[in-house]
Amino acid sequence: MDTSKNTFVLFLVGVLMLVTGMFWLFNIVQVTSTFGQGFGMWGRTVPAGIISLPLLAGICWWFFNPKSLWPKILTALGLLLILLGILMSIRFHIVRVSLFEFLAVFFLIAGGVGLVARCLLGSGKKKDKE
Repeated sequence: MDTSKNTFVLFLVGVLMLVTGMFWLFNIVQVTSTFGQGFGMWGRTVPAGIISLPLLAGICWWFFNPKSLWPKILTALGLLLILLGILMSIRFHIVRVSLFEFLAVFFLIAGGVGLVARCLLGSGKKKDKE
């Protein structure tokens, strides 16, 4: 019973370390987007308006011929291109922090993951009861 209590305390400490480290990391990361300026694809910048053309063509074709499969595929492709354009235009920047803060964040995250994994997966050694 005592080891299960210790395991639960270690699990809570690990979760607390992980949550604290992730919170601290999320506070030092700045997220920006350049979607309105277009996004880079295969070494070229594609304007954001061009990305929506397959979606618009697919919707028009879908209204013209609703039973065909091709307009549905073109509409799905247009939606996928818009989603990829948004995701590819997101930029993450770490704001200026000291080396101590940077190492503390990753120490908390790695230590928390290690403790949680140790509690959930076990230490690998089981004591034999005689």
